[in-house]
Amino acid sequence: MSSLENLPKPHEQTKHKMQRKRKAPAPVVVAAPSVDNVIAIKSKVKGRTSSAPQQQQPPASSTEASSVSIAIQFPAMNESSADAYNDTIDRILLNSESRQGPKNATIFESSSFGSKSPYKDSTGGKLTAEELNQLSVLSSTVDVSVRERGDSSNIDAACDTKKDNGHDFNWSCIDVDSVTQLIGLLEDHVKSALAIDLIREARQAHDQEDEEWWEEDTQSSRSCWMNRFGILRQGLQAATILLSIMISPNMDRSVFNEDVIESIIALMRVHLVNHIIPSLSCTGHTASFASMDVCCDDETPQEEDKEEKEEETAAAPRKKQKVTKKKAKKLEKEETASPQILIKLLKKVYMGISSTVGLLTNLIERIDFLIHAVSVDDQPLLSICASALSSLTIDPAVGSGASRENTSHTHAVQMACVSLVTTIFRKHPKHRIVILEDLFPLLLKIPTSKRSMRTFPVRLFIKASRVSSVYGKKSSSGPCRVVTPHGGLRGDGQDFIQVITVLILSMIQACVTMPYSRSCQDKDETNARRLSSGLAECERTCKIFTTLLVQRCSKKGEEGGASEFRPILSNLVDDLLLVQLLPQFPSAEMLLLEICRKLCDDLVANSAVGNGKRTISSEPTYLTTAMDTVGTICSDTAAKISLARENPLVFAEEVDVDALNKGADPSSDSAEVNRCSCGRTTLVDTFMLDCDRCHNWFHGSCVGIAKDKLPDVWICDECTMQIMVVDQMKVFCAKNNDKESSFGKSQGKLDLSQDDKVHIMRVLLLNFLIHQEKLSDSTFSCNSRKFHLARFVKDINTDRKSSEGNVFSNVDLIQSQLLDMWDLQIDSDHGVFSQNYQRCEYLSDEGNAKLMLTLNASKSQLVASFPQLLGVIVALMGDENNVSLRKLAVKALSQIVQTDSSLMAQRSVREAATKRFNDEAISVREAAVSLVGFYVLQTPEAAKAFHIPLLLRLNDEGISVRKRVIKIFKDLISVNPSYPERAAVLMMLLARASDKKEDDGVRDLIYETFSTLWFATSDDVDRVHSSAAIVTPLRDTTSSRMNFVRDTARQMIEVITISSASKHLANLVQDMLNGQGEKSEEKKASQRKIDRVAAEKHCAKIVACLVEELVVFEENRDNLSQKEAGQQLVSILTTLHVFAEASPSLLLGHYDNLLHYLKAENGVPLTSESSIVIQVCRILSHLSPCLSSLNIQQLLHGEISKDLVRIAYKFGMLAAGAAVECLVKLATHQESERHNPLMTALMKLVRTFYTHLLKMKNTAQDLSKLKDKERNNIHRALSVLGYICRHHHGRSQAIINGDVQDFVEVTPPDLTWENLPSSCYIIFKTYLSKRDTSTKCKALRAIAGIFSSYPRIMLAFEQEGTLCKVMSIDAKPELQLEALQCWREILITEEQRIESGEAKRQMESKADITTSKKVSGDQDGDASLIGACCIQHAPRIFAMTSSVDPKIRLHSLLLIETLLRQGLVNPMEMIPVLFGLQGDLKHAQIRLCAHKMLVEETEKRPDMIRQLLSEGIRHCYDFQHKIYKDTDAITAVTRNKGPNNIVQIECIFGQIFRDSVRNSRSHSIRVIKSLLNRFTSKDPDDSPTSRVPLLSFTSEVLAYLPYNHLGDVLYVIHNIASIVNLESNEVLAKMTTFLRCYGLSEKDAGTADKVKLRRLLNKSQFKKEDKMKFAELCAAANSIVLLVRLSTFLREAYSGVTTARLMEYHPGEKERITDRGISRIDDTLAFHSKFPHAISPDGKQVDLDVLVNQYIEFCRVCKDYDLDELPHNT
Repeated sequence: MSSLENLPKPHEQTKHKMQRKRKAPAPVVVAAPSVDNVIAIKSKVKGRTSSAPQQQQPPASSTEASSVSIAIQFPAMNESSADAYNDTIDRILLNSESRQGPKNATIFESSSFGSKSPYKDSTGGKLTAEELNQLSVLSSTVDVSVRERGDSSNIDAACDTKKDNGHDFNWSCIDVDSVTQLIGLLEDHVKSALAIDLIREARQAHDQEDEEWWEEDTQSSRSCWMNRFGILRQGLQAATILLSIMISPNMDRSVFNEDVIESIIALMRVHLVNHIIPSLSCTGHTASFASMDVCCDDETPQEEDKEEKEEETAAAPRKKQKVTKKKAKKLEKEETASPQILIKLLKKVYMGISSTVGLLTNLIERIDFLIHAVSVDDQPLLSICASALSSLTIDPAVGSGASRENTSHTHAVQMACVSLVTTIFRKHPKHRIVILEDLFPLLLKIPTSKRSMRTFPVRLFIKASRVSSVYGKKSSSGPCRVVTPHGGLRGDGQDFIQVITVLILSMIQACVTMPYSRSCQDKDETNARRLSSGLAECERTCKIFTTLLVQRCSKKGEEGGASEFRPILSNLVDDLLLVQLLPQFPSAEMLLLEICRKLCDDLVANSAVGNGKRTISSEPTYLTTAMDTVGTICSDTAAKISLARENPLVFAEEVDVDALNKGADPSSDSAEVNRCSCGRTTLVDTFMLDCDRCHNWFHGSCVGIAKDKLPDVWICDECTMQIMVVDQMKVFCAKNNDKESSFGKSQGKLDLSQDDKVHIMRVLLLNFLIHQEKLSDSTFSCNSRKFHLARFVKDINTDRKSSEGNVFSNVDLIQSQLLDMWDLQIDSDHGVFSQNYQRCEYLSDEGNAKLMLTLNASKSQLVASFPQLLGVIVALMGDENNVSLRKLAVKALSQIVQTDSSLMAQRSVREAATKRFNDEAISVREAAVSLVGFYVLQTPEAAKAFHIPLLLRLNDEGISVRKRVIKIFKDLISVNPSYPERAAVLMMLLARASDKKEDDGVRDLIYETFSTLWFATSDDVDRVHSSAAIVTPLRDTTSSRMNFVRDTARQMIEVITISSASKHLANLVQDMLNGQGEKSEEKKASQRKIDRVAAEKHCAKIVACLVEELVVFEENRDNLSQKEAGQQLVSILTTLHVFAEASPSLLLGHYDNLLHYLKAENGVPLTSESSIVIQVCRILSHLSPCLSSLNIQQLLHGEISKDLVRIAYKFGMLAAGAAVECLVKLATHQESERHNPLMTALMKLVRTFYTHLLKMKNTAQDLSKLKDKERNNIHRALSVLGYICRHHHGRSQAIINGDVQDFVEVTPPDLTWENLPSSCYIIFKTYLSKRDTSTKCKALRAIAGIFSSYPRIMLAFEQEGTLCKVMSIDAKPELQLEALQCWREILITEEQRIESGEAKRQMESKADITTSKKVSGDQDGDASLIGACCIQHAPRIFAMTSSVDPKIRLHSLLLIETLLRQGLVNPMEMIPVLFGLQGDLKHAQIRLCAHKMLVEETEKRPDMIRQLLSEGIRHCYDFQHKIYKDTDAITAVTRNKGPNNIVQIECIFGQIFRDSVRNSRSHSIRVIKSLLNRFTSKDPDDSPTSRVPLLSFTSEVLAYLPYNHLGDVLYVIHNIASIVNLESNEVLAKMTTFLRCYGLSEKDAGTADKVKLRRLLNKSQFKKEDKMKFAELCAAANSIVLLVRLSTFLREAYSGVTTARLMEYHPGEKERITDRGISRIDDTLAFHSKFPHAISPDGKQVDLDVLVNQYIEFCRVCKDYDLDELPHNT
């Protein structure tokens, strides 16, 4: 058990052993208090508290805090007192001999107790409770308060000093025989207590319904369980007394007994596990405790109990008894009530056991002393350690019996155990790894609930939250606290951490050793004294613990509890960050740094950063935990660095030694100045303190002093630091014997460098720790101080060269001073620590917090490593091969930037974040957007730099990315309404909302944004301003509402100004008015109706403000130029048109303010003038259905008809069309008369143009020969009449039915409104037959106007064959283009007419309409006719997509898009055409339009796209071959400039493959296989000239497809190997056989000598047919060469394609997770797919040299291609 050689030796002086006879006991010298009072007396005598780290302690137990006062007088230690003590011991021994031996105290069996319990009269030994109390009091006076501080002899020395001075009792003064006899008696009590298991006995008594065990005896008033408890309590007392005897200095060796020590250790462990843990956790009633039985020898639960339970279980089924429902309910009720009864009974036992906590902690402390004094064997040490560690599993919050006392008891037990484990860890280095490994099973058992997980209190003087956006700001309402970015604190600055964290840090700090001198290796420092680092063992412990923890966290799957250890790691890091700046926990920083290093190493190893290869593959959840942990630590570090800059510990720039008034009178009349750091200047109504030196004032709350605890003398932190400078200089002068120094004479001022300030801060910190150590006298405080000292020495050695020129520049003196503070001596007079210098000045709590923050920022290794850690995160953001790491790195960087946004000012960080905007992974882009979004919201002035990248992300394919950007811009504009780029942002948002393919969630978010910015109701506006009224005076709410509406109107005008299309804004307003805004589907119909009414009222206010803007414009237009005035006026009118289009009734009261703009006398440029009249005409057109008869009469009496006619004559076709539409709608209004002034003006205009066309129709067949003016007049007449016919709605059945054979050409006088369309149709056809192309186009457009109103006429037009002529290939390109545009406009017009409901209204207005037609929807009939005409010419429309004219290609594609949307074309016929247009590389608009249509079809018919992709690639090749005559221009890739002007190569089908194919492996394989089949299958229509370019095109597609799975690449290479293996030998044999006829031997073919081969072929004089055959063979060879080139390219382009991976690949293998998410290493890597042309385009010439080169390359490929590197199954 123990090594007796290491036991303390007897005192060297020879003692006189008094030989005396046994005699009657003398009167009792020492009173016999209760055990609780003994504990209190012990604490009072020793004058010390718990050895745990001294934070705010929990309240003491009511059991231990007895109110009974015991008066004890201890005589001085001399011979007479020794006799008195011996007499007391002899009396106790004689009394015990007269008693009987101890009764049975073993644990009872499970059988019934019978009539009388065997424990009523049982005792634990011969000693009574009073005698044990007396011995406890004697033991408590043994002074062992001085524990080992580097030398075990200190205990003996200290105790000798006490003895010489006549203080305290020592067991060595007692006769050895008496002590030996007493040890035997005490051992009986310990062994009896070992047999006690109160909770188990209580459970068995309850199960067997033994009420006698619980009942009190009438004679003794004690129950059976109380007797058992007494035995246990006495055993604990006896064990404590025994340890006091054994650790008493100068004790005789013969009293040491290994069996006794083993019994004591066993009792401590059994009592802790069987009693303390279940009672404090209130778990004694649970099933888990019932199955637990801890014995002294670590045996498993008793076999007898198991057998008994098995027998009961086996016997139970044999008893069959009929149970009624009533009896079953009764049994169920009893089963439910039974556990509650047990819990209630166990509460008594719990209370009794809880009263022994003081005894247990005293026992643990004595065991701690025993380990210091005695060399204990390994097995008992580890047993002690395991038992002590088990106390950390106590959960005082569990169970109904939990109380505040449980919490305090738990804290006391755990702290004692922490101290014990720390002692073992320090004293026995060989067991450190075992102890650390034992921690991890324990970590899985510690409490995890929020209340009970963190129970160790820490006092913090730093406040804030990690994710707070503002740190360290000064507040006018309170003191400016130094803040840390971690932890959520209570209002009193108290927080809690895990006890396991305290244990880990305590063990690390316990490994510190005193630095020792070593030889200096630096030649320049030969005279310098260099010290070793005392932190080597601490660092080693950190590394071991971190390695073990990270290994468990990184295990894959659920192996080893990895999923449980990861939150443990996170909780540990949270605790470490919380206490990092507390002086008591200096090792927290070391452990954090080691965790960071280990996690960063694993993250880098899982990436391609550094060496370009991924060395390990860890679990994704572990990588998430690792990156999140590193991000948390770095964000906390960044915040503390920032806080140190904002809230440093301020030193005086220079210390004026002479001016320092050391004897200042506190009552002197110096100037009263508020110097408090909080910045509050008020001196009234606040408790403040006056510094007794500088007489500046400070708030009591800021310096941590309460009014009721005001000290007699108080000095501020600044004066304390100045005094410390003076004291330190005195110390240096004394050590140097420098009595004549300038400082000694107090002359001049001292300029302190940064290193000088650091030294002063270190001394101040050490003084504070010494002060704490004096108060606590704990090993933990001592180790904390030594850890700081060792770290300071290490830093001084590191910065030795930089200290020259400082005030405290003598490094040796600094080190000597620090080492003098290593061992603090005991003051023999006062019993406290003493120092070698006079003062021990330290700062206030607030000052210490700033001091730690400043030291951390200047000398912390974690802070010094922060740039490297940030660099690792930035580097991981650029790992192109690992998407998850990139996303995690971006999120980690975002976490850091949230605490210190100034980091984004670094160029590397900013560029890395911006680069991720274009990442291929949506999650990475979203994380990057979130990062930048937070930064721009915190720093609005930096938003301009990221405006364009953020704006582009609004078009991102990722829905989450778009949502994130929308939220960022919403917050940005809300916070900064004057954001300069808001108009562009709002315009983009409107465009996204108008996109029919937009996600509903995104659209709802956009609606929410505009609801907040533009369409907030009056209640919302009032709510915003009412919240602001708390701190600002109340404002007029009406004025606030109107200001909000005016701002909205101005913002809308800004959007219209920069946007050419107002359709998006009109859609938004329409949706808002229709109640289709944010989450409209979730609202009830009644609520939507209320929202619609509120939106309409709000829009009416906006319209009123827009009209006001017109008035303001007119007032200020003199200050604007003509161009500016025109732009502003057009914007206002366009915005009004938006509301007129959405809800015409909104402008009913304002249209008269717009009429004067129709006069076109606005003093603006002609283009602006045209836009003005267009917008006013369109507003009136939309408004016309809402006009009443009174409104019409007002318009009839005005000059509007003249203005509109003038516009038709004067302005361009758009303005003329708008004016004609307005005139027609007003003239034909249902409230107007048949012959009204407007109709008269309209018909006059019609006859004028009609007359002119009749006059000029026979002038010439080719109108291009006419003068420009005459031709333009004809064109205007055609256009105006066409516009009038477009809006014509008559009742002539011949016109409605399209009976063109009945149409006649009338004279101008006979022209009426009814026969206008038929007459114009005839004359339009006349001009359509002219030779002039421009006139034909105008006539065709005019006829299209008739088709819009009367679609059946178009059917007759098509039957006549005219439609076919204008679209034929022989027609002029301009006419073809015009036809395509007209047909599309007709389809769109008819579509709008149906969707708006106008077609339905027109149908219902007809008198002859039948009910069946109304039900069948006859309004769609005309649209069907137009579509049918277009379908007839669908093949021609498809052919026009391959036209040489790009305009025809574009508009034919737009027409196809319209037909497809309306369901008038077969998608199967259209999709290959769209694939072909992907090859239109020179016209991006065509490619984008075709790609958009393909994406839409992909969403509808994904399988169709995949099936037709291969065919579409062939169409694309054919398209390029037709458009680009030069075959060298045919390519399947695009080359675009990326970042830094680097050209990036992408496949033209990449986006389609990315969107439609690669999400499914099976689809990818199918598409790849179909492309590879082109190399093996032969089309009979392909010639050697066309086959090779087609295969070249296909190989480019395969090379540059955006694969995201390594299996796709491996599949391509695998199949290439198969094809090459099968085809190459056959082709080579054919070529060799063919060339053998011309003298080429096998040897010549093998050498592939170009010169020799060319000479042989020239000699043979190839015939033409032979050359063609040779060309065909070379074409087959080229296909093999292409495949080999493709295989080589893919190997180089993708990092995962290794020889080993290829060898083990099989196409049917299971998908691997590691193969996902690959990408090309280098986007600039080029694939060579071209071959020189051996045959001329006409097929007449064959270039033999080219064929020879191709043959030679083929031979070389066959020779060099290594099939051994490929799978054997190929």
